[in-house]
Amino acid sequence: MTLKIGLTGNIGSGKSIVSEMFKVLGVPIYSADEKAKHFLNSEEVKIAIANKFGNELLSENNEIDKDRFAKLIFNNKKNLDYANSLIHPLVMADFEKWCKEFSEQNYVLMESAIIFESHLEKLFDKIVVIYCPEELRLKRVMGRDKVDEERVLARIKNQLSDNEKNKLADFIIQNDDSILVIPQVIEIDKKIKNINNHVL
Repeated sequence: MTLKIGLTGNIGSGKSIVSEMFKVLGVPIYSADEKAKHFLNSEEVKIAIANKFGNELLSENNEIDKDRFAKLIFNNKKNLDYANSLIHPLVMADFEKWCKEFSEQNYVLMESAIIFESHLEKLFDKIVVIYCPEELRLKRVMGRDKVDEERVLARIKNQLSDNEKNKLADFIIQNDDSILVIPQVIEIDKKIKNINNHVL
């Protein structure tokens, strides 16, 4: 049986870097955030969003203007919930289809920032949470995305707190520059691979 593992963490926690580490170990990685961006510009989603919020959200290339869209949804939970209701079913259906390609693997991993916020945790056999203090995450995202603190905080407020996510995690990876991440990833990889053998 191929296990489905969720990898999550709040914005700036280092999900992409940790995903690459698992990938080096031979684990198939599905990036829900990247797929969400792809489906955002699918015809059915574009039409629904334009009907709901107006054509001004469409760029000259007839694609969703990411900056305008981000301001619209991250400052309004109802708008965010509506957008998620359009995109998440498409992502999860695509993930299930993708998983079938790896039926011989011990496990596959989905990287997603909002597994708990979207109430998707029951779809996974185990969930790995990446922990990094908010102050450090703020600095990382502001430097990475060249945005101000206010915009980052607007996104953070729509995510569960670090403590809440840590309590719900099966495994926690500490990524606050105080401890090496690679040994933590290797140890978790071993434990997950041993689950089917009842060694964990």
